[in-house]
Amino acid sequence: MSSTARGAYGFQIVGDSVDSALYNPVPQDRPTIRIIRRDLTREHYEVVNEDGLIEIPLIGGGAAIMERDTGVGILEVPNDLTADELAHPYLAPIASVFADWLDHTVLHAGIVHIAGKAWGVVGAREAGKSTLMAGLAIKGLPIGADDLMVIDDAAVFSGPRTLDLRPGAAEYLKEGRGLGVVGMRERWRLDLPDAEPSLPLGGFIFPSWGDTISVTECPLTDRLDTFVNGRSVQVDPMDPHEAMRLARYPAYNFVRPQDWDLFDEGTDALVEMIEAAAT
Repeated sequence: MSSTARGAYGFQIVGDSVDSALYNPVPQDRPTIRIIRRDLTREHYEVVNEDGLIEIPLIGGGAAIMERDTGVGILEVPNDLTADELAHPYLAPIASVFADWLDHTVLHAGIVHIAGKAWGVVGAREAGKSTLMAGLAIKGLPIGADDLMVIDDAAVFSGPRTLDLRPGAAEYLKEGRGLGVVGMRERWRLDLPDAEPSLPLGGFIFPSWGDTISVTECPLTDRLDTFVNGRSVQVDPMDPHEAMRLARYPAYNFVRPQDWDLFDEGTDALVEMIEAAAT
C-alpha cells in the first residue's frame, strides 16, 4: 500500500476541515476534495445540477456547492463551523456527489466491520440505526461510517470515525459527548478509533423495531426497493443493474423490541448470525 494521508469516503480531505481529528488514514493515491467554508452569498438557494456543478440547499440554510473540475466542495452556511463539524455531518453531501462523479455507488447507510468485511446498516428514520452501531462499537466492532456508504465495485470506503446519537441512546449507553444542535438536530457524539480505509463488501443489515428478536434473510424485492430509493443524494437514480448487483449480497432483517433490557441480546444474535455465515 502507498503511504497514507487523512480523509474519508475514499477521498483525501484538505482545506478548511483538514485539522479534524475524525478522519481516517487513506492512501495518498486517492482523489482529493478541498473543503471551503464561507458566508452566505445570497438569500435563497435552489437545486442546481449542471455539467460539473451541483448545488444542494441545506436544511439549516445555505448550500453545499460542488465543482467537479476543481475538486472543491464549498459550504456556504450562516454560521461558523468547526473542523469536526465540517467533517461530520457536512462532508457527507459533498462526498456523495464527488463519489457519484467517480461512478461509485452511494447509499444512505452506516457501516460496521464484521469478520473482515464491511456491512451496510440501512434503516429508515427512527429505526435505531445509529443506536445499533453504537452498541456494536461498544462491543469492540469497528465502525466504518455513521450514515454514508460509498461503494466502488466490491470495496467499501470508511467515513469519519464518529457516530452521532440521539439523547435517549446516549443516556442509556452512557457514551458520547454533547454537541448541542448541529445540522438541525441535537447530537451526542461517540468518538471512534481509526478504521480500515476500505474493506470488501460483506452485505447489508436492515434494522427495525418489533415484538421479538429475530435475524432473517431479507427478501430480494425489499433489497431492490431499498437500494433504488436509498441514495444519499439523488443526483441520478441508481442504475437497475447496480441495484441488482448489490441485492445479490447477503442481507438480513434485524428485528428487536424497543426495550433496553434486550439490547445486548439482540446485537449478540445479529453478530453471531453474520459471523456464522462467514465461516
